[in-house]
Amino acid sequence: MRNRCFRRFENSKIYFIKVLLSFTIRTHEKKNIVIVRFKS
Repeated sequence: MRNRCFRRFENSKIYFIKVLLSFTIRTHEKKNIVIVRFKS
């Protein structure tokens, strides 16, 4: 029983990390676009 809960927790953690990574990548891309527009 505990093992199943732990596995579910691990899956949610991996999902959270993936979402966080994609979010940071998007914000970095937006920042880069803004910087490029500002420079040019």
